[in-house]
Amino acid sequence: MLILKAMSHHSPTVAAAIIYAHLQMAKAHGIDIDAVTQRIGLDQTMLLLPGARLRVQQGWAMWEEFAAMTQDEQIGLKLSRYCRLNGLGVLGYMMMNAPTLSNALFVLTQYERLTADVPRFVMRQEEGAVVLAIQPSALGWHPAEQYVADFIMSAVKRVFDFLRGQDVPMIQGMGFHYGAPQHDPRLLVHRATFGSVPFRFDEAETYCVLDRQLLELPVMGANPNFFKFFEQQGRELLAQLWGDRTSDRVRQILAVMLHGQLPTVKDIANRLMLSPRSLQYQLKAEGTSFSQLLDEVRQDLAATFLERQGLTKSEVAYLLGFSDLSAFSRALKRWEVRSLQSSEPQR
Repeated sequence: MLILKAMSHHSPTVAAAIIYAHLQMAKAHGIDIDAVTQRIGLDQTMLLLPGARLRVQQGWAMWEEFAAMTQDEQIGLKLSRYCRLNGLGVLGYMMMNAPTLSNALFVLTQYERLTADVPRFVMRQEEGAVVLAIQPSALGWHPAEQYVADFIMSAVKRVFDFLRGQDVPMIQGMGFHYGAPQHDPRLLVHRATFGSVPFRFDEAETYCVLDRQLLELPVMGANPNFFKFFEQQGRELLAQLWGDRTSDRVRQILAVMLHGQLPTVKDIANRLMLSPRSLQYQLKAEGTSFSQLLDEVRQDLAATFLERQGLTKSEVAYLLGFSDLSAFSRALKRWEVRSLQSSEPQR
């Protein structure tokens, strides 16, 4: 199977399949997608290649064309009406078969790199609620991000209604990083999309406040065997988003496998079809080692789980393969010292 690797971290990418799905929604809305792709210089045949990815800037240009052709600054909210979970591929099927809505939300944030290789989602635990936020990309907020954020948040609402098989009053409030729409001062489109909830504009990020109790509701029709099958596929797809160096590949595989188990050098070597000795030799040539990479990936994931996912220390310790909570606590202190040292100015 042809896999087109993601570009460097300095050039964020989005899965071509996501761009294709957005174009199909735009077509259903009456937008001339041939004109859109021609204006932004996009070859539609590229979108059908397995694993293909495009620059984030091309996605922004597409959304700007949608808005320009419809003269509608709320196009992101309206296109979500055509959103279907199967348009997300493996990620969508994982969500459809997750045990609870909370698990489905966790899948969405954990596997977002399948859709775009820049982490955007942040989950925060608050009293009686969970906040799902979209932060600016590494390139900052772009004007088209209004349409993107609108689409994502309204799609989340539709997806969770679908997963429950009914309209679920899960959203308790909304915040947007852009200003209130001038041509819709009564927020009729926003209310039709999200319900009669408090809306805030000109926020630092776009977010929705979700009822924590309702998140524990089961996903209707979920199949636990399907969930395991698609989760394995999701992990394999993540592992294919490698860099060119052996250490990049090891980091990616570790990030995928560190979920309640502690991978060994042999486990990683088998994934790369190398002997453990050859793997260690290649890592040494790149100025690192397996134990160093494992420690660094654990540190990165710990920050993600604690800050972005809102998990407890005990839960994170288990996910990262620590023997007990005290061992994880010692690692946290060591990582804190390392971070402080790396942030000190060079003399």
